Amino acid sequence: MAVVWDGRTDEEKLQELLRLGEQTQLDFKAELDLRDRKHELDFVKDAVAMANRPPGGYILIGITDDGDLPSTPWRIKNPQMFDGATLRDKIGKYIEADIEVVSQIHTLKGSDVVVVAIFSTRSGLPVPMMSMGQYNKPNGKGRMKTKTVFRPGEIFIRDGAGNVPVRYRDWPSVLAQHDHQLKEAATSDVNSLMSKLADAIGDGGKVNVPLEPFLADDTVSSAIRANIRQGNRAELKIFLQNTREEIVLAEEKIKPLVRLVGVGCEAMLADDYDLAIKTIETMYDAFSSIAKSPSAVAATIVAAYLFGAAAVRSGCWELIPELVLRPFQRTPAHPRYSSWIRYGQIEASAHNQYPFSSHPVDKVDHDEADDNGTMISEGLSWARNYPLLRPDVLHDFGLHNNTTRKTDTLLNSLCQFDFLYAWLVNASARRQGGGGAYAASSAFKHWRTLPIIERTITNGEMRAKLFPASREKEIAQALQSTHSHAEKVSNREKYFTGWEPLPTWIADFIDYLVDGTNTSGQQPRNSSRAPLHQTGSNVVELETLRAKN
Repeated sequence: MAVVWDGRTDEEKLQELLRLGEQTQLDFKAELDLRDRKHELDFVKDAVAMANRPPGGYILIGITDDGDLPSTPWRIKNPQMFDGATLRDKIGKYIEADIEVVSQIHTLKGSDVVVVAIFSTRSGLPVPMMSMGQYNKPNGKGRMKTKTVFRPGEIFIRDGAGNVPVRYRDWPSVLAQHDHQLKEAATSDVNSLMSKLADAIGDGGKVNVPLEPFLADDTVSSAIRANIRQGNRAELKIFLQNTREEIVLAEEKIKPLVRLVGVGCEAMLADDYDLAIKTIETMYDAFSSIAKSPSAVAATIVAAYLFGAAAVRSGCWELIPELVLRPFQRTPAHPRYSSWIRYGQIEASAHNQYPFSSHPVDKVDHDEADDNGTMISEGLSWARNYPLLRPDVLHDFGLHNNTTRKTDTLLNSLCQFDFLYAWLVNASARRQGGGGAYAASSAFKHWRTLPIIERTITNGEMRAKLFPASREKEIAQALQSTHSHAEKVSNREKYFTGWEPLPTWIADFIDYLVDGTNTSGQQPRNSSRAPLHQTGSNVVELETLRAKN
């Protein structure tokens, strides 16, 4: 299973990485003493080789080659030695380029583990060693011999679990990021002009701002906004049609998917419901055409998550069931799924695209697969790299060296959409058929997801938009089963504490709607009841119940 690079170093990322084995973007070291010359040089070589494979990679210090904690706990005497700035300075002594390093120390069962994220260079160019890296070691005959780790001018890259000199066949992948930057630079003047033109168009005109494939993402974003502002439906419709064709036909799916979601994001910010729905329909239509390709399926599901996360952030609750509750059956001979998203997750897992399953795919029924959150990390990686996916979030990437409950807007919205998706599918299973869904957000801290549960329960209008055809009992039962499964899966982790139980006031809400009683065996006191859905079900007002707990 491949590493998803998103630059995070938190406990959740450590948990994700420990499920994997050593590979090109992931290296394990049982210990590291940076006062030791050999340790220092080996670390520098590993880090530079990793930076030479864009977008970078991770080094876990305090983990054996088998992916376990050492038999004797490894403890760090001087945490400052593993600070990102210190590690960057260690590397910088041997190279000319500036390689960004982010690190964080965690303690598992009394043993320290350092998560080190190594970023590739901003230029995209590979970094040669600048000086000789040598140390002395005993030769077994009472003398010392010199061991050379690297020489000036050598360029190393990661290949599997080791480092190798760059080879001719490696250059296309090594230079891919640099080539992309050159292409963007070549059209920068045109993009700048188009962006200024789009921003300059006022609300009163009727000027079509062209949406062309060669435009950079920030220019596309400006052009989409201008066309929405001007009501240029023809231009936007053509753009959606062309994007759909590119998703279906192009070998590289990410760029057109990013632009498709970008239209949806701008539509939500402009309260353009019809355009947002058209974006969803375009995505679903493209998905139906590429359903035989597991890699294309996986990429489209990540795009759907990013659309859903944007809907959470913008409060467009009515769009979430429109996105999620679309049944899918590839052919009459294939199983029917209550949501196309669930089909996509299982299809990708079965073909080892994004490792959604926390169990080997040959040892678990795909319909019972437990999601492990890698897809959410992949979505975060896309969002970090493509501003078009987050026009409302400009600078929040969650790359902070602290353990406080910071507001990681992008990651939290992805986790919250994920839980809503599973909750919606499970609440509609009786009508839709095709089985339920599981929350991949179980791989992250429960406090990322809990706010959306609380908001949904206490806001009847929001709940009506999210569950337009479900009765309150169905909603409560689905919440109970979705959270219970997430709690169970999260507590299977080897080294980490999982989700906490639902707060008492929420458990009382569920018990009351499902069984007619709360945890104390009594009906909760409700201040009022008000109509919720067209089905005639009632909303339970819980402010007094919440205040009691």
